[in-house]
Amino acid sequence: MQTDHAAQLAEQQKFFAESSALSTTEEAQILERLKQKQAAEELAPTEGNARIKEIYGKQRLMRSEVLLKMKQLKLI
Repeated sequence: MQTDHAAQLAEQQKFFAESSALSTTEEAQILERLKQKQAAEELAPTEGNARIKEIYGKQRLMRSEVLLKMKQLKLI
């Protein structure tokens, strides 16, 4: 993903260097928004993995509680 982001950023910078349609300030704002979007994209999998671990942790706890209750009721 980082390679794609670097290529995307380089392509955008090259376009700005060859174009005079936008001011330097506008170009800088666009590049900053692009960098922020890329940073958010890189965080998304990390946040998703954390949520998955949270769900598995809850599932394990529930399973342990069920097993304990079954033992108490002498079902296992």
